[in-house]
Amino acid sequence: MQPMNEVRNLLDRCGQLIDEAPSRVRSEKTTALVALAFCDALYSSLDGMQRHAVSVARLFWDHGEAEEFNVVLSEMAAIVDAEQTARVEAGKAARNRLIWTALNRNTKFDEYVCEYVVLLALDAGLEVRSVADALAVYVPGLKASK
Repeated sequence: MQPMNEVRNLLDRCGQLIDEAPSRVRSEKTTALVALAFCDALYSSLDGMQRHAVSVARLFWDHGEAEEFNVVLSEMAAIVDAEQTARVEAGKAARNRLIWTALNRNTKFDEYVCEYVVLLALDAGLEVRSVADALAVYVPGLKASK
């Protein structure tokens, strides 16, 4: 269980910094890159299909295209949809949602999206310190943990 005061402090600080950030930070790409950073931190816990989806997402965001992008996006959307009613281990469901978020081209990064992906990352098994370190790369003014 994560110390809730640490999580709340991190989310409050991120919300403030995101509101003050340049518009380039509040973009669809930032949402995906934050999710990818969390996926990277979780990489050893991802299965082969999840790792493949992460690599396709990275290709898309690094190069603007990926041959399999739409197929993988559809597959991940179907998995996430099916998990809504299935009894899936919480960590696996959170990892799948993070991967789907990394593939999503329609959600701009704001404090609500930040909270969503942070809580997913924590549910997926990351510690608050790892989450803060990943966010510090994309949220101007947020300092990495010591």
